[in-house]
Amino acid sequence: MKTFKLILTSCIVPLLVSCGGGSNDTVAEGGIGGTGVSQGKVSGYGSIFVNGIEYDTADTDFDIEEDTVTTYTQDDIKLGMVVRVTAEWNDDGVTGTATKVEYSDLLEGILTAAPALDADGVGTMTVMQQTVQVDPTTVFDDATNSGLLITDLEEEDVVEVSGYSDGSGTIYATRVELKARGWTGQTLEIKGLVSNLDTGAATFTIGSLVVDYSSATSTPENLADGLYVEVEGDSFSATGQFEADEVEVEGDGDLQVSADDEEVELEGVVTTPLSGDTFSLNGQPVSIAEITVDETAISVGRELKVEGVMVNGVIQAEEIEFEADESELQEMASVVEMIFAEDINTGSLTLMGQTIAVTSSTIMEDDLGDDQTFNLASLEPAQYVEIDVYHDGTGLVAVKLEREAVPEPLAHEIEGVVEEINVDSEPDHIRVLGIVIDMAATGLSPSLDQRIEVSGTYDTTDQILTATSAEIEGLDD
Repeated sequence: MKTFKLILTSCIVPLLVSCGGGSNDTVAEGGIGGTGVSQGKVSGYGSIFVNGIEYDTADTDFDIEEDTVTTYTQDDIKLGMVVRVTAEWNDDGVTGTATKVEYSDLLEGILTAAPALDADGVGTMTVMQQTVQVDPTTVFDDATNSGLLITDLEEEDVVEVSGYSDGSGTIYATRVELKARGWTGQTLEIKGLVSNLDTGAATFTIGSLVVDYSSATSTPENLADGLYVEVEGDSFSATGQFEADEVEVEGDGDLQVSADDEEVELEGVVTTPLSGDTFSLNGQPVSIAEITVDETAISVGRELKVEGVMVNGVIQAEEIEFEADESELQEMASVVEMIFAEDINTGSLTLMGQTIAVTSSTIMEDDLGDDQTFNLASLEPAQYVEIDVYHDGTGLVAVKLEREAVPEPLAHEIEGVVEEINVDSEPDHIRVLGIVIDMAATGLSPSLDQRIEVSGTYDTTDQILTATSAEIEGLDD
């Protein structure tokens, strides 16, 4: 394997020009500026990266779970956490200064149905009767340091979940952290919208979870359906009802992410479809009345980012950017050949001869040394990475990059869509993600547009991946 030097450059490869960490179907002019609020997942560190913006956190106030007693630092803010940043944005559109960073999980509870994921890492698990959606970009943190994967989770494990939700029972997880193997009576918590309130029985539901607040030491005076609350407790009734010790109003009791007239940048998933010119993102109403956008792309579960101004509780969108859809994601795993770093977290690298753009929205995860400050500048040639990528029309863009230990024996892996068959008139040669793959040893002959998973050896001189094992999606082994 060839080893190349790290190249620092102020002129990045052309494919970065249109990158935004998603499909980049950006509409309307403008862009965020001045002061306001940004809410989204933490994708990397230098200071801290949220929604593609690098925030200076030298003088930032960190607030976790509205805890006014404990002093928190940036070290307490983990990759994949959805945070709310009060900030001042610089004119360059890619940097800013955070005055406050707030984090509050959506759920810390018992796994009642273990993860059921498909071959692409997409699926669900059930926690406290809430449906938790996971995909390859979900960050999993085994805080027990047991070397577990998300697929190793079992019923009764206790997990903390951060992500996007409208509070009605479905969470699109950006981060799942294992807190304990098996529940032993520790305090659990859940946040969501009150529904089916029965004051006589002293119960209400959050999603499918029935909460019994009859013995709670505190409950809001304004408890009502539609109020956004946090419930804590450490026991369940014989019928499975969660017995609340405390019920408190979370924030202002609603899902509005900022005050009126503030500039807002919100990342999340569509939770209610477009009706007229309004849809909801994480339960927050958004109006597209002032912009032109592909309305068919605004579908429930689609991840996107909106920038605009809050007016009467509704974000008046000035710009929308669609993130890569799950169906667009493909995967590569190999050793790094070259790195071109524009700054600490943007640039590009080459893997199996292919150039991959790394943007300020790329999730940067270190499974090698568990380095929370891991970024592009700390990545080195010959290190092994696994990257989820998509094609933005001009080149490959990394959505998530994980640094891992080099496997023994060394394996080069690709999971993606067949782009070409009979490459260079060789009947056993196909092309996936721009890489020529020799399929002769597998006995498989995939067709165009089939999705295939391949592992093998890579020749850096001929730039051919020789498959030693392969599987075509949808076919029996």
